[in-house]
This record gives sequence, C-alpha cells and structure tokens, in this order.
Amino acid sequence: MNIKHCWIENVDEFKSIAREWDRAVCSGEDDNPFLLSNFILTWWKYYSAGLQLRVFVVYDDENVIGGLPLCLDSRRCLSYPGGSAAAYTEFFSVGTESDFIWQRFLKALEERKDWQRVYLSRFKKKRFFLLKAQLSEDFNHTNIFIDVFKCDFSYSISIPENLSDYFNALSKKLRYYVRRSQKELSRLGAINLFSLNSENELDGWCDKYIQLSCSSFRERGRESNFESTAYCLFFKELIKKFFQAGYLDAHALKLEGKIIALHFGYSIKNNFNYLFPSFDTSFAKFNPGHLLIYKLIELASERKSKNFDLYTGYRLYKEQWSNTIDEILCVEIRRKNFRNNIERSVVFNLKNLPL
Repeated sequence: MNIKHCWIENVDEFKSIAREWDRAVCSGEDDNPFLLSNFILTWWKYYSAGLQLRVFVVYDDENVIGGLPLCLDSRRCLSYPGGSAAAYTEFFSVGTESDFIWQRFLKALEERKDWQRVYLSRFKKKRFFLLKAQLSEDFNHTNIFIDVFKCDFSYSISIPENLSDYFNALSKKLRYYVRRSQKELSRLGAINLFSLNSENELDGWCDKYIQLSCSSFRERGRESNFESTAYCLFFKELIKKFFQAGYLDAHALKLEGKIIALHFGYSIKNNFNYLFPSFDTSFAKFNPGHLLIYKLIELASERKSKNFDLYTGYRLYKEQWSNTIDEILCVEIRRKNFRNNIERSVVFNLKNLPL
C-alpha cells in the first residue's frame, strides 16, 4: 500500500477528481448521497460566498480510498458543505478500515495551522463510537480536543422479507389511517403511485413540490426553505444532476392524474431514501402522506431494499413509521490553545458534559 493524503482547496481541482471521488463513495460501505460530488459542487455554486474549500482526500497509489468534504469560514471553523440540506456529515472509506481514515484525518488536522474548530453536526453515534473504540492507543492527540454531544435522531425502517410482519407491528391508528386514505381517495377517482422516469417531467415535479412545501409551511405560520430563490435554484439544479447521474428516487401519488403527494430522495445503493416529502393540504383529511409512505414501502420491498431511510429531524410520521431509531451526534474538534480552552468550558456549561 502506498497511502497518502492531501487537501483540495480549489473547486476546479475537486472537479478534476469528481468521477474518481464518486466511484469511491459508491463502492464504500455507506449509502450517503451527501458525499457525492454533485451535491458538494451544486451547493458550493450557490453558497460558497465567504468560504474556502477544504476537501480531505486519502489515496492508495492513485485510487481514492477515503475523504471528507469541508469548507473554512471567516471564523476559521471547518464545517460540512450543504448546511441543513446534508442529513449526515460523515467521511467515507473504501477498501480499508474506517478508523484508519479517521486517524489519518486527525493527523492531517494537527499538521494544519489555518483552523480553530471542526464542526460535524450530524454524525451517527454507532459509527463514531466504533471509531473511538478502534483508535490506536498510541496515537496521542497532543494538539486537539475531540468532544461529542447528543444532538438529534435518525429514523429508518428495516424492511423484513415478510412485509406483513412489519405492517402488523404498526399501531392500529396508523393502519386505520392508511386503510381509510385508500378507501376515501378511491371514491374520488383512481389513486396510483408514479415514479419519475422522464427528465421532461422534472421541472413540473420540482415546481409542484416547492409550491406544496411553501403552502404547507405558511398554513402552520412557518417559513419553508423554499421561500428562498437561491435554495429553489440549488434544489432544482441538484435534482436534475442526480436524475442524470441515476441517483434520484422520486415518486408521486396521483389522484385522477393530479399530484396530491410526492417526495424526492437520493439513492446510491439499493436502500430507499425519503428526503423531501410534501402533500397537498387540501387533501389533509385523507392522510395522503401516510398513503404515500405505505405505497413506497411496498415498492421498496419489491425492489428488495433492506432499509428505508427517513433521515434526521423529528417528525411525528417518522416516529409512527420507523422501527429503527439511531442517535445522531455533533462532533467538535478544537485546537488546544487558550481561546479554545475558554470556549470549550462555556460549551460544557451550556450542553452539560459530552458523551
């Protein structure tokens, strides 16, 4: 093995390795679409003002075997590109142990002088503590602190071979909602699930989703991210690129040809990812959102998907449908100096003790 690492600080340089980077991401153990170059580069196009690119890459000879995309802000904080659009903020590894890439990253950080803090806001607990347990005892982090705090949960559905086992385990109320939704909507006309298969439909589906999202949030006295023109442009361009690359998973529930619920998700492997759902609130009494999930689970089972990921962020429907809940951590890495000692003590007082 001829292992080396580097930092990519120029967007054109990252574009030059994008194909190799994506190949490595897709061949790794994780199913994390927020690591794909299309996600990173599209977000960077709209939100890079005041930021500097810092992409950590590990090579074995000329092959990418691990990496972590980051960007540096004016406060010298390194964070994951994507903001709230990135449901997970983790590195990837392929053909080697994850703890090896993590150790390499920590050593590379200690070599740099241009940062004060690294903030990874959504890191799976089970993965971080596996790393922590495997870190070599002789690796002495003389120049950095690593602190970990509870911050969120991720929700998913482990899909059994016998789907009836899963449905029978759901609450009676949820099963009633699904049956009633199917029955009542069928009285209004033909109700069917459609997959997005044509690029010609992309703009229409995106515009419909944005409209439904904004309307839903306004009715609750809140503001959707899609009230922002920049976010709409980012979303539509990303959806198009993911469709062209074969990573988009989008479906709509249609009543007599009219979309009443839809979602957009990104899938690298055969998992089913449910990221951007919305429904027409004028049909709210029929629970179209629950019916959409029900039909998607059936579709996921037909596709032999093992996992249906509802991602992070609490929503009642996630709690109702999920049979697996994982804790999500915030991982903070700080340089050891007087300023960070003070800030760290303040953080401890606000967040209690780290895990």
